[in-house]
Amino acid sequence: MADRASREEANRVAWAEASQFFQGAKHLFAAISETDETDRAVALAIIGREMMATAELRADDMMMGRAAEANHG
Repeated sequence: MADRASREEANRVAWAEASQFFQGAKHLFAAISETDETDRAVALAIIGREMMATAELRADDMMMGRAAEANHG
């Protein structure tokens, strides 16, 4: 029973983290659309791309049932 609660908590934490990465990337892409500075837009796009990739990996881990490993990796 405690093991199940632990897995459920690990799942909740991992999904929350993935959501934060997706939201962060969303805000970065919004900032890109508002800037007219090319260098800043490129830098934000690179950061946003990395955040999206991290979020996608976390979500993939969750869908494959690897929440505990994802939380420690």
